Amino acid sequence: MRGIGTAVWQGFELTWLRTPHRLNRLGSWIDDIEHDEGGTRGTTRASLTVGRVPDRGRARTWVAAFSSPDLRFVDGEIEVELAARVGEPALYRGERVLHPLAGAAPEASTVILRGFELGCTSHAAGVHAQGLGMRLDRVRTHGGCVSFVPEILVHANNSPDPLTTWSGEYRYRARMLYTVVLGAPGALAPCARRDDAPCVALDHAKERPALVPRHTRGRAGFENAVVALRGFWFEQRYCGGWQRDGRYLRQLAARVEDRAYDPHQGQAEWHPHCWFSNAGMVSYPVRAEHRLWTTLLQFHGPTPARREVVEQGVSWMGSEDLATRFAFDSADVAMAM
Repeated sequence: MRGIGTAVWQGFELTWLRTPHRLNRLGSWIDDIEHDEGGTRGTTRASLTVGRVPDRGRARTWVAAFSSPDLRFVDGEIEVELAARVGEPALYRGERVLHPLAGAAPEASTVILRGFELGCTSHAAGVHAQGLGMRLDRVRTHGGCVSFVPEILVHANNSPDPLTTWSGEYRYRARMLYTVVLGAPGALAPCARRDDAPCVALDHAKERPALVPRHTRGRAGFENAVVALRGFWFEQRYCGGWQRDGRYLRQLAARVEDRAYDPHQGQAEWHPHCWFSNAGMVSYPVRAEHRLWTTLLQFHGPTPARREVVEQGVSWMGSEDLATRFAFDSADVAMAM
């Protein structure tokens, strides 16, 4: 259990710099989180593995840090195996996960996503992605516990490329990482909502949609707030005329960006950033549907520090995990890494 302060995973952007690839190993998360009188520190991690062609990948992770004297934090994770036949979604909906409140106030406690990792275990080069995502569903506090139902999706399918035809079963190992937030009475006001980003229909996914501000209103009187993720979901919907809706993956993004907070109204303005691209020498039509599930964490304490952590690495025919340390000092200024 960690006291007073923590880092918050606000999402990711994963990009292949040369060409799109199958969904092989993919992930973004934060761990090794520490907090003391000097500030908050931790590590952002990402996994990127190519399909069959050498390439260079880039991972961006968005991190915020906040602290309040009456908060405590517990990190956890779930690891599962998913399997389905090519063309069918592999959906895991697990048993309810319980964490004791340990004396914390039910109305001041919740759970937020800390990242994810996926790895194909059935095909050495991975398979084509039609969708993926995970969320902490049905979060509630009752019976002396804060709890949630984990939901994880991987959907693999053939792409329109006539040279790539898969059949049979595909399998993925999935990790969902999360942080339980435990508050004393009046220390925290978690306000959850679900936001669906607009459906994007482009012939060649090279233009991002315009950002549409979102607003979440919680309780008035809390000096500061930060938007955290409870889940993200991407799915390639049917494109008329194409029989196979799997796609190579060039870029995938799902994150939130804090813009403004009015403590008198208890309202936060933020932007959703959701994006999928399969751009390459040959790009097939994309109709991508994105969803984000968010929680506004209102608290008493200093303004949250925010930082975009950029990680770069080369992934050839093997796998490579990227790791970068981050630090926020106690004066709420992001320190150089």
